[in-house]
Amino acid sequence: MNDPHSRVLLAEDEKSQALWLGNLLEKLGYSVEWVANGYQALEKLRKIRICIVMTDLVMPGMNGFELCQAIRKMRIDHYIYIIIVTGKEGKEDLIAGFNAGADDFMHKPVEEKELFARLQTAHRILNMEQTLLNQYQEISLLSITDPLTQTYNRRYFTEQLQTEMVRCSRYGHDLTLILCDIDRFKEVNDTHGHLVGDKVLQAFAKTLSQGIRQEIDYLARYGGEEFILVLPETNCEDAPACSERLRRAIPSLIFFSETGSFGITASFGTVTVLGDRVGAYPDVDVLLKSTDDNLYTAKRQGRNICVCSKI
Repeated sequence: MNDPHSRVLLAEDEKSQALWLGNLLEKLGYSVEWVANGYQALEKLRKIRICIVMTDLVMPGMNGFELCQAIRKMRIDHYIYIIIVTGKEGKEDLIAGFNAGADDFMHKPVEEKELFARLQTAHRILNMEQTLLNQYQEISLLSITDPLTQTYNRRYFTEQLQTEMVRCSRYGHDLTLILCDIDRFKEVNDTHGHLVGDKVLQAFAKTLSQGIRQEIDYLARYGGEEFILVLPETNCEDAPACSERLRRAIPSLIFFSETGSFGITASFGTVTVLGDRVGAYPDVDVLLKSTDDNLYTAKRQGRNICVCSKI
């Protein structure tokens, strides 16, 4: 069974009962992790992704009710379906179990067909939960992503830059910001059409993304044909080399339209905030203005160049 919900954590202090239930679960196609008490169960759940827990009600140290409550207080990224297995009869334990966070109840001796049916119910609940989680993650990603270039959008960039500046300031790290702009992009749209212009933007963003450190640096579409890159812990010696490397990669892009083939260039404005600077880190607006000033200077000096500075 390749289903990610096919692993069961069995919390049972009686070894003979645990062996019997474990064999039954394995017969149904599940892999079983056995622990003898609630404390061991919590430790196992912290180390291994397990979505189904079957627990005895009466155990030494921590009973099944307390284990349910402890699981529900855990900070984990998935739902755990809990089935209490008990030899006791009576509605009091049933109500207490549900109040503690259990999803289902079974009475000993457990029958194979009933166990299979209840586990199928667990699968339906877990699959629905995973579907909802996936949809939430997709919506969250869309909310911070530029739909055309699949880079981060300006709102996400603004939030992350503030966070990154606070972190670098706290630890005395350098921080580099690069603002780049496709030269004469309006002519591209006017000559070749907006659909071709969109392809240019996509290729430009992809080239920039491939030229930075994955999971460390990040790229955002700042507006129109402008893109901005945040390079944490990149000093004023490395920043110009990075900007120049990106600039040289752009003219290698060749595009085609009904009017013929063409290439593009881009201008880069780069600013590095020194981590060992005297005084506090500059305000975000000050950093952005300095970067924009450098980009404007690059445009004024003839385009297709990098202008770098430090503050």
